[in-house]
Amino acid sequence: MWLIPAVMSAVASALAFAARQLDSAIAASSFDWLGWLLYHGNVDGARTLLSTVAGSMITVTGVTFSVTMVALSLASSQFGPRLLLNFMRDRGNQLVLGTFISTFLYCLVALGIGGEQETLASGVSASLGLILALTSIGSLIYFIHHVASTIRAEHIVDVVARDVESAIDRILMEHDEDQSQGYNGRADVRVDMSGGGIVTAFKSGYIQGIDEPGLLSVSTSVDVLIKLLRRPGHFVIKGQPLASVLPASQLTSKVTSLIQQYFIIGRNRTDDQDPEYGIRQLVEVAVRALSPGINDPHTAILCVDWLSSVLHSVAKGRIRSPFCYDQDGTLRLICDPITFEGLVGASFDQIRQCSYSTPPVSIRIMEALASIARSVVDPIQAAVLTRQADALLAGAIDAGLQKVDQMELEDRYRSLVKNVRSGAG
Repeated sequence: MWLIPAVMSAVASALAFAARQLDSAIAASSFDWLGWLLYHGNVDGARTLLSTVAGSMITVTGVTFSVTMVALSLASSQFGPRLLLNFMRDRGNQLVLGTFISTFLYCLVALGIGGEQETLASGVSASLGLILALTSIGSLIYFIHHVASTIRAEHIVDVVARDVESAIDRILMEHDEDQSQGYNGRADVRVDMSGGGIVTAFKSGYIQGIDEPGLLSVSTSVDVLIKLLRRPGHFVIKGQPLASVLPASQLTSKVTSLIQQYFIIGRNRTDDQDPEYGIRQLVEVAVRALSPGINDPHTAILCVDWLSSVLHSVAKGRIRSPFCYDQDGTLRLICDPITFEGLVGASFDQIRQCSYSTPPVSIRIMEALASIARSVVDPIQAAVLTRQADALLAGAIDAGLQKVDQMELEDRYRSLVKNVRSGAG
């Protein structure tokens, strides 16, 4: 959030000094033909212009972002406070903030170093200040439109869904056919780690990232097998197990420190290596939309559609194997895998439980499950979808659906069963 405005502010300060030097160079030379391109007023008028722009910019900045925070507060009450981070990371918002602040800072610095005697001593400085003011006006117009667009439910859901798809593609999918094991949630290697040494968490917090290539390098150099007991997104308490190492005799304090340094533990969850975090953000939006206070089935259906898109890509792809080998083919690292069953549960469990009395959402969930079933070829994945559909149908019927709604839900259920049989049969 702060990097782009900080860089723009530093550039604006440097520009003010450069403009001052150019003012002095023009005043000491015979470049009178440049005068028509620059500010034509006297020094006092230039200083008045810069001070007016500076005062206006800091006022506009304060008022604009105060109004924005009110809009974001209303949005957070409807979509969830965790989604505010997406607004803070928005590049457009950062550029507008940087434009306002850098314009103010430029004028302030130019006033502090400007001369008072030369005829054209402030011509360049004032001209650049005027250009920056016009740019800020354009940025303000863009900002009003941009904020109005970014707080729409469609935009919020789309941004989160694309982050989830990127995390899925980066973490779960195996594109290297030579290394792909076609892993789909089954443990195809049995290793007894009961006698292994334990590496514990060095502090409490959420695991934000794990450097698996680094751990693979350590396990190869020390000649051990490391099994991860946690994955990104899990909360750990200081002293709780992070990994198991076999043989335990090789787990010295130095090796323990080496392994710990490849875990990033912070205060908050991130979606860099944790696709379930983004999924839960979409689920939170859907659950809030189904609450009696908001009662917005359209937004919930929107979330279901994007969640089904994410699960489609998982069902059609190959989930990366948790077993990592060195160049000699020796098993060196076993990761704690993200499974298809876990992703389906994270996506639909809460929405399903909250939608029993909302037929449009229940029907759309069943349609989504039936659509995903077309891409499933693994019997285990097919069974996961069938269990989810069985729970949805039973819960909706128990909630007292109207006969016509029940018939539509059962029709989608039969479509899912048909797709499961044709895909994974």
